[in-house]
Amino acid sequence: MEPNFDLEEITLTGKALRAIMQKTAQFGVNNYLSLNKDCHERWNYHNAFFFAGTLASTIGYGNIAPETKYGKIFCLAFISFGIPYFAYMMSAISDLINHQMDRIRDWLEKHVFPDGVNYYFIPSCYTFGGLIFFIAIPSYIFTIMEDWTMLDAIYYSFISLSTIGFGDFIPSMEPPNKYAEYVRNDTA
Repeated sequence: MEPNFDLEEITLTGKALRAIMQKTAQFGVNNYLSLNKDCHERWNYHNAFFFAGTLASTIGYGNIAPETKYGKIFCLAFISFGIPYFAYMMSAISDLINHQMDRIRDWLEKHVFPDGVNYYFIPSCYTFGGLIFFIAIPSYIFTIMEDWTMLDAIYYSFISLSTIGFGDFIPSMEPPNKYAEYVRNDTA
């Protein structure tokens, strides 16, 4: 064998060359299909929406992350605008909720409780409603769709809403089609 493999002369029969070419082509096709399947399963509309939400809300479960240089640059640009916008949006929602609680208090004092409403009554009702709407109902849905126990689902809901996001529980990357009324076709 010569010291430089590039300068070596190799003699192959047509049958051997054809077999090498077929195996090489099949290897390329198999890897392309595998890569295409992997990218499609990991990066579709649902996962992109989930990723954008975890970035802007600063939860970050760690199950999806940019791997390329341009992906990382885009991620930095996105969070530069996404996190402040999310904070602004939360502030606006908070102001709206406070305004609505004041209106409810005024209405109750005018029509139901002329002697006044306890200061903590409206916030307590709001907190209880929030626990039902943001913890209990989603947790129940997670027990059905993710096959989690109720404790695991409540734990996940609290950890997510507090923006801790440990990543020990993560919803499926694809919603189950058996519960979908319309299944999105990503091939178009």
